[in-house]
Amino acid sequence: MLKDKLNRIFGGGIVKKFIFWTVAIIIIFDVLTTIFMQIDMDRALSEQLNEKGQLLSRHLAEESSGLLSKENTGDLHQLAVNINNSDNEVVYVYITDANNNVLAHTFDGGFPNELLAGSTDNGTGSLVPDKWGYVIDFKAPIIGKRTGFVHVGMDRRPINEKIARATRINIANILIEGVLGIMMAYIAGNYLTKPIRTLVKGAEEIGRGNLGFKIETSSKDDEIQTLSNAFNQMSNSLSESISELRKLSTAVEEAPDGVRITDLDGYIIYSNKATEKILGFSPEELKGKHVNELNVVPDFGSNNPTNSLRLDNWRQGLPMR
Repeated sequence: MLKDKLNRIFGGGIVKKFIFWTVAIIIIFDVLTTIFMQIDMDRALSEQLNEKGQLLSRHLAEESSGLLSKENTGDLHQLAVNINNSDNEVVYVYITDANNNVLAHTFDGGFPNELLAGSTDNGTGSLVPDKWGYVIDFKAPIIGKRTGFVHVGMDRRPINEKIARATRINIANILIEGVLGIMMAYIAGNYLTKPIRTLVKGAEEIGRGNLGFKIETSSKDDEIQTLSNAFNQMSNSLSESISELRKLSTAVEEAPDGVRITDLDGYIIYSNKATEKILGFSPEELKGKHVNELNVVPDFGSNNPTNSLRLDNWRQGLPMR
């Protein structure tokens, strides 16, 4: 029942295939576009975050050089706090000496020592371990009388949220485009297959014996008009040919002379009424017999009693001699 309802809604197999492939192509294209967009957005936002992290870490290293030489940890702490408050994407800031001893940081609950294992020396940033997995740590060297390092942790979660939000929007667009694609494909499919359905109906009418059946189409397309005219011409020619064949068949059947038609091997496939009167055998009895069997004796078709046994044998498919 559901299948019948779908067929009534979406039409025949060609329309459904047209709808399926149209929607499939739209969805595949949109999915690939979404994937490439995510990759491109991730790259662009990551590069932007990297530039900001490197800029802040280098600026903090320059500002920290003099304070580190004076061993002014209070001002180092205040400098770290100022950098931390300068941007919402900054999660933490901490400063170490050359021996990796923490001199200042912005953590309220004490410095998490696991961060020391996740830093890098190249300044390009790296994901820090465990609960800080969404934070990229940028490290810059402090150059001066006393050396050390500054670390700026940049939050990557806004990037992930932007990508996730864009992905949700794209998924919604895919669904909307899928629905619109089904509607458009349905309209286009019905328009394109309507002439085909008309031709199918015409062929069915001819198959039922309604020769000369003509199809009508409201389409203005030259191709469809040409196809319809060709079908109507074929139907008319077929009707005329069948009519002529029927006349010829009637003439042959009613002819006063015996008429037999054989295949290429000489076996009878048709005989008319006159043949039955002349030979005394019905068309069913003659059908499938070889014409040479009719010439076994000269008076094959006569009522000569000497041939009655031979004729009975012939009817039964037995040798006549």
